[in-house]
Amino acid sequence: MFRMLTQFFNMLTTLFTAGEKLANAGNELATWAEEQATSFNDVARVERAQRLTALKAQAPMQQQQQQAQIELTEVTSDKDVA
Repeated sequence: MFRMLTQFFNMLTTLFTAGEKLANAGNELATWAEEQATSFNDVARVERAQRLTALKAQAPMQQQQQQAQIELTEVTSDKDVA
């Protein structure tokens, strides 16, 4: 009878130890996922900033091209009138 009780408590100890290990593994996995998400956000933030910088650099060139197109159209239309 004492042997049965000893085995029963050993089983409970093993069960709770396994449960603790499973919970620790879940915690580690959640920590990893959180760090990955943070890293993803950081990378996305840097990429957006780079694209915004590139767009801001292109804007003056596009405005110059549009102005040149307008001037060319005005010159061409003036020649057609004359």
